[in-house]
Amino acid sequence: MLDALHQVADVPTRFNGYPVGTRAGQLPGVEAVRQREQPATSSDQFLRLFGKPMRLLSCECERNNEPTMNQAFHLLSGPALHDLLVEPQNRLTRLLQSRSSEADLVAELYWTALSRPPSEREIAAARGHLTLGNRRAALEDLTWALMNAKEFLLRK
Repeated sequence: MLDALHQVADVPTRFNGYPVGTRAGQLPGVEAVRQREQPATSSDQFLRLFGKPMRLLSCECERNNEPTMNQAFHLLSGPALHDLLVEPQNRLTRLLQSRSSEADLVAELYWTALSRPPSEREIAAARGHLTLGNRRAALEDLTWALMNAKEFLLRK
């Protein structure tokens, strides 16, 4: 899930003690993350909260796939997602600098997050939101909504 969020935002993952861009799936396990002497990043906290296993067993029985309220709150308002959205060098900054039309911005985000084009209804709703004021804030809202959509969570 964390790797998918970072891919949508186009921001490299940061874990203390590992090179920038190391993906969550490349880490040896949550115990290795906990044993580092450096303070935990928002990515480290995300892995702990979402139950990255210690990788002591070779089966999936080590992972708990049951969702928790803490996980839901973290996706809705946690630091990991917020940091990705406000990062100055993320995909949203590059999209705004491209001076693309609202429809093109929306299409790019839908293709990136959901691997499909937006429907006409989705384009209209997003364009309405983009024209209300701050385009950056509107794109952050749209990206947040896509990253919290059931469709995104099931495709990750």
